[in-house]
Amino acid sequence: MLFPAPYVYVPPAPGQSLACSTSPTIALAQKESGKNHINWSERETLISPNRRWKLDVFPVFGGKDNHSPVQLTDCTDGKTHTIMYLEADADVHWGPDSNSLLIVDEQCSNCSDLLLWGDVESRLHEEKPKVHAKSQVADEILHAVEQRVGSDMDLFHYAVRFVSWQGSGLIASVYVDSAKKNVGPPIAGHGDKVVGHCYGAVIDTKENKLMELIAGSKLRKEYGGSCE
Repeated sequence: MLFPAPYVYVPPAPGQSLACSTSPTIALAQKESGKNHINWSERETLISPNRRWKLDVFPVFGGKDNHSPVQLTDCTDGKTHTIMYLEADADVHWGPDSNSLLIVDEQCSNCSDLLLWGDVESRLHEEKPKVHAKSQVADEILHAVEQRVGSDMDLFHYAVRFVSWQGSGLIASVYVDSAKKNVGPPIAGHGDKVVGHCYGAVIDTKENKLMELIAGSKLRKEYGGSCE
């Protein structure tokens, strides 16, 4: 039987508020990979690896649509900003330096979007930070995929997933199904109308831009990623 490693208290960095100090329960719940799954209906608190940043999910019930605010707090000065409203699930990925933040917003079971902050400190301390400002790179990836698949194809089940951080950038996988336009959605017995595509997105986090869209085979060979 495997037992979790004992919790070891690490004091906050100099000048850091105790607001970002983690309890044993929170520390054990967060994966060492830096990936954490959040849901609109659950009260969550996630701490960055360097404990400077705190991400809070505040569930809102009773509305027509799911609309739970997600707040980011700088524990050195207490500054807080609502960075998005969560409607379903999301995966949170802190960069190696804790100053990069990627949120993969899983808006439905077969679709997702990206919210990327390449420099958390600068974005949080803007005079008027935008709420859920869709990442420029998210639009660039979708446009590149549309061009690669072809203008005569409709896209279905578009899903982006985090693969790994690479220096000042990151790698994401992109899976999408396509079908000839005017054919309509998949019909039982006519599965050959739908084609699956797998790509890799090489992203510059500091510039928040797509550097290259690569084939799924290169994604597996060079970065160990997949679209599964």
